[in-house]
Amino acid sequence: MDLSNEKFNSLSADELSHFKKLSAEILTELKNFDNTAGVKQDAAKHLFDLHKEYLLTIWPKGQYSAVAHKNLAQMYVCDLRFSKYYEEATGNPDAARILKAIIDYYA
Repeated sequence: MDLSNEKFNSLSADELSHFKKLSAEILTELKNFDNTAGVKQDAAKHLFDLHKEYLLTIWPKGQYSAVAHKNLAQMYVCDLRFSKYYEEATGNPDAARILKAIIDYYA
């Protein structure tokens, strides 16, 4: 966590702008995601790719792995702070679970 905070605090203005853009795009894509079609769709893969890029922007080099990504997604549904964030940001009470299912499938 400390290394991630250190990396985040050292982002250039362009990197920080890109990070914020990724964050907003993830929420928009998640808000508009048609969950009735499941995770085997281009929109789900795109959402996964955005989220992975988001993590790679702030996680220290070499920290990313599929397991770490899946563990973070698990935290999204287990920790009410995360699930509430995604629910409020998208208006969908299942947003955290949807994102977790997408990450679990593609990671």
